[in-house]
Amino acid sequence: MTKAIESPLLKELTGLDSLKPSAVSIEKQLISACLFFQDGFPKAIDLVKADHFFDPRNRLIFEAMTSIFNSQREVELYLVAEEMTKRGTLQEAGGMPYFQELRGRVSSSFYVEDHSLVVAEKYIARTGIEVANNFSDALLRNEDVFEQIDGLENWIGGVNGIGPDSKPELAGDIGDRYLQKLEEFAADENAEAPGLSSGYKSLDRVTTGFHPGDLILVAARPAMGKTAFAMGLGRNVARRKDKGVLIFNLEMSKDQCHGRNLSAESGVPGNRLRDWSRLRKDKVARDLMHEANAKIKTWSLFIDDTPGITLSKVRAKARETARKMAKKGTPLSMIIIDYLQLMGTNAKKGQNREQEVAGISRGLKALAKELEVPVIALSQLSRAVEARGGDKRPQLSDLRESGSQEQDADMVMFLYRPEYYKITEDEQGNSLLGMAEVIVGKNRHGGARDVILQFKSETGVFEELDNPDFSLTGNHPSAPKTPAAADYNDTDSWLEDLPYGSSQHFPEGSPVDLDENIPFD
Repeated sequence: MTKAIESPLLKELTGLDSLKPSAVSIEKQLISACLFFQDGFPKAIDLVKADHFFDPRNRLIFEAMTSIFNSQREVELYLVAEEMTKRGTLQEAGGMPYFQELRGRVSSSFYVEDHSLVVAEKYIARTGIEVANNFSDALLRNEDVFEQIDGLENWIGGVNGIGPDSKPELAGDIGDRYLQKLEEFAADENAEAPGLSSGYKSLDRVTTGFHPGDLILVAARPAMGKTAFAMGLGRNVARRKDKGVLIFNLEMSKDQCHGRNLSAESGVPGNRLRDWSRLRKDKVARDLMHEANAKIKTWSLFIDDTPGITLSKVRAKARETARKMAKKGTPLSMIIIDYLQLMGTNAKKGQNREQEVAGISRGLKALAKELEVPVIALSQLSRAVEARGGDKRPQLSDLRESGSQEQDADMVMFLYRPEYYKITEDEQGNSLLGMAEVIVGKNRHGGARDVILQFKSETGVFEELDNPDFSLTGNHPSAPKTPAAADYNDTDSWLEDLPYGSSQHFPEGSPVDLDENIPFD
């Protein structure tokens, strides 16, 4: 009879450790299935890792199995024993007698997934207790509360990645499901096509809408209107009764952010909206703002203004907001980040900013897939755009601290307003004042082309062109006409006469020069 070897690691299971959440018997059954059935370990590796095991013997065995599997070899008893001998861990794990104990504990690998999930759940429970105790102790020691919260959020983010992943599926079966959905859509005239509308038909024709799980970058130099554009996307989605939107604005306060909504919806110019001395005398403007706010209150539009917010906090707040929206029957349908480079990180020492931003973009893509919503992330372009000659149209290489931004994004859109660069006419002499180009530089789901919109800078609103056939090198008879400079001799009287929401723009040299003081970006 083989004498059992007493593992010194078993001492770890005595005392208080024995009271921690665990399922040692199930761990043994899982290890047995992985050792003695060829398909056991490949099923387990996607669900559980070595450090998830409570029994240190099982932990060491699973580490050896993982090493063998990663070297493209089959996981079986004698190769595992050989690998552990090389590592000097065989005797620590109880030696061959422990392997004999494991033999015959299961008759198949049928329950590998179920057992793996139990092991993972117990690991989460154990580490959760430890994290909670450390958090409590840190608070009693008067340590930084927010730093401790970051630690909690990092733990939550880590354990949320534990669990079943998507499994390979036969292409024909995927096709059957796809075509079934298509036929259901075709049979229902009221059904909505896949893809969340941007609110701009000309843009939707290019993008087919924003799809769940997509990361969309909106990139531009300052003063191009990227914040106004993103806010417009959010409003266009939120005004639909069955859609919710969450905006993280790292650059402005909630009041400033909502001020943009009020200006856009009421038509009261942004510079007027911020001048309370004049608003005191302007009952018409105040009434329009009240009407606009009453309408906005019916939307599921949430705004968070946490400065330097980290990815883990974005993830936690997005999940919580999604739960709240779901309870009210309005699912979270879009997340907007303004803007990516302002996000904070819990980066490891030695990482440069490009690596940090790359980690943020990967995390935002993962968040989009997890919550099954499109994530719109604004991104600042590098100064290389300004240094370039010609019309200074942006391109993918201009993405600042790009890292993996372009790679992670399903779509990259640039905003370009030639007016900002003093380009006021095209080659045919047509006015470009108030014109904004949405350059679709990358589109994983379709073509890439340019879309022309109008930008009303007084209220920060992008709108469709009156003439959809306009291009920056073609004729545009309906381009906004700029009033003569003489009309601005009395700025106050002109503002009184300007209709709220007017698409007119201030010419260079007027008392209010948009090139120097743009009301809305």
